[in-house]
Amino acid sequence: MISVRINQLIEEVEGIAEIRSPYRCFSIHPDSEDYVTATRDVLYEWIIHNNTLPVKLTFAFYEDLEKQYSEWFQKRNISYKLFHSVIDEKKGKTIYRSPLIEATIVNAQDFLSVLHFTFWLPMQNEFFVLTLNGNVLFEERSPYSNSKRKLIVPILDMLPNSTYITIAHDAQGIFLLSNHESFQSTTAIKNSLPPWYSG
Repeated sequence: MISVRINQLIEEVEGIAEIRSPYRCFSIHPDSEDYVTATRDVLYEWIIHNNTLPVKLTFAFYEDLEKQYSEWFQKRNISYKLFHSVIDEKKGKTIYRSPLIEATIVNAQDFLSVLHFTFWLPMQNEFFVLTLNGNVLFEERSPYSNSKRKLIVPILDMLPNSTYITIAHDAQGIFLLSNHESFQSTTAIKNSLPPWYSG
């Protein structure tokens, strides 16, 4: 048995600007010294165990890797879209340009490959969210009241029975955000895990 801690949370989720409509948020943290591998494994096994494929994965990565990432997804025939976002500092000067990929993953083999290829990004606290029946939207907003510049911020648009999964700080677990009737209590989350996990 692999031990995990499941908690219901009420605080905001780091990196998400807005979540539209009511939802519940749960944290799932595997108890392991190698928490990054354990978190990746819990994520993969939870998705497969609950038969939730296809899923959309939206993540930010470093601009100098754009060609490498595009070629990787093309080579594997994994459908994806490429977006760019701009983050500005107070003076309005562009300091960071971060591309985003939204990939649609339809089978377990591709999902495992994508996780192995990309999971170092949430370990670096880059934006990384899985979508099960919902939309990740991006809106331009001014970060400061007197700023003329805008930045692109992620919005989770909760459709009925939506579920999103984001990765905790330094990949030390996952956050499951949902308004789906199946995921409304810690007991329900525990029961949704594969049987070799104990909560």
